[in-house]
Amino acid sequence: MRVTADTNVLLRAYVADDEGQAAIAVDLLAKADIMAVSVKALCEFPGFWPGSTRQSAKFAAAIRALLNTASGCRQLAGS
Repeated sequence: MRVTADTNVLLRAYVADDEGQAAIAVDLLAKADIMAVSVKALCEFPGFWPGSTRQSAKFAAAIRALLNTASGCRQLAGS
């Protein structure tokens, strides 16, 4: 399945502030054979984390998790 993940999908998977939406987002990302994430989404993503001032290490870990597709999406949700 091809997926274009916008900021909302990334945030739902990462922040997991709504258990149902987080599960859907993680499942969608985990099932993706090919995933596209726009530069805009990557730029917006860390800015919306709770208390997200200068968390470059967490952002880098989240991007690495996305690159690892299925297993990474589960890591992303557990961050």
